[in-house]
Amino acid sequence: MRRWLVGTLVVLVMLWLLWSCPIFVDQAEYAYVTQFGKHVATYDGQTDAGLHWKAPWPIQSVIRLDRRLQVFDVPTQELLIRDRDTQSGSEKPLPLTFDVYVCWRLADPTESTDPADQFVRSFGTLERAQDFLRSQIISRLKVELSDVLLGQLVNIDSTKLRTQQMLKQVKDRPYVRGTGPEEKPLSLAQRASHVGIDLVDIRLRRFNHPIQVRDEIFAKIREDRKREANTYRLQGEVEAARIRAEGELEARKIRSEAEAEKIRLEGRARAEATRILNDAHKEAPDFYRTVRMLESYKQMFGDDKTQLILSLDHPLLSLLKELPRVQGSPGTSKVGPPATELQGAANKQSISGGTKE
Repeated sequence: MRRWLVGTLVVLVMLWLLWSCPIFVDQAEYAYVTQFGKHVATYDGQTDAGLHWKAPWPIQSVIRLDRRLQVFDVPTQELLIRDRDTQSGSEKPLPLTFDVYVCWRLADPTESTDPADQFVRSFGTLERAQDFLRSQIISRLKVELSDVLLGQLVNIDSTKLRTQQMLKQVKDRPYVRGTGPEEKPLSLAQRASHVGIDLVDIRLRRFNHPIQVRDEIFAKIREDRKREANTYRLQGEVEAARIRAEGELEARKIRSEAEAEKIRLEGRARAEATRILNDAHKEAPDFYRTVRMLESYKQMFGDDKTQLILSLDHPLLSLLKELPRVQGSPGTSKVGPPATELQGAANKQSISGGTKE
């Protein structure tokens, strides 16, 4: 019985040694080894991943630190920025709520620094480190946002935005905490590096008006947009009137030029027609008079309802009394009917129809 107890105890001791002595280091962590609370070794997963050995607990113990990128949200903060009144041009404080998130990780080791040792001595756990960063970032946000206008956070012109610049200043602008007269100004990233933290980035998730004043702010925004819309509408009406006036002026100019061109072309056409008639009159005056007389007859007798009562010696009947000889086919000729027959036909027509003088 006694041997069995001793054997069991030996087996338990061996199992306990096998469980507490080996250290399996992952690539994504630091293994921080202490002996009675004093730091004795640090195994970096990037270079020392694998199996390592230590003295059994409670002689030596291991603290494992995740070296991957850590992300946490800063609680919503109501902070003051500056806003410029569009009417008076004066500036006034404007409360806004900001939601910020932070990216950080344990720093990489160097020849002179052990970030895992700095981190454990300063915080010990990731939660306490995040509390430190959270308080520092809120403090720096208050300082940086006090010098920012609303138009630098929200603007249709991307060149006027200062959001990324402001967040970069929260991280990289040196400042003095006021703990000593000869304190050296350090940025938040530099202060974090002194405790083994690599502050990767600070980003703005969203910002908004506080719920208490949101309705009032939205009413003001609607009023400003309405006033701006009225301004644009008035400018559009002025521009439309100017365009219409220019269009009407151009139309009148074009019509005037067209009328002048029309008169010029008509004058040239009449002059050309007169020249042609004069040339025809010079070459065949009798034929010209005959054609003009026939044109007059056509105008008078072109309507079937027109009837004339004329005396036989009326000048209009002179052509009918003495009809010119009309040339027919070669070698033949025809002569019109005698004037007496035409006169008789004219008398019959005057008796049967109406009159026109």
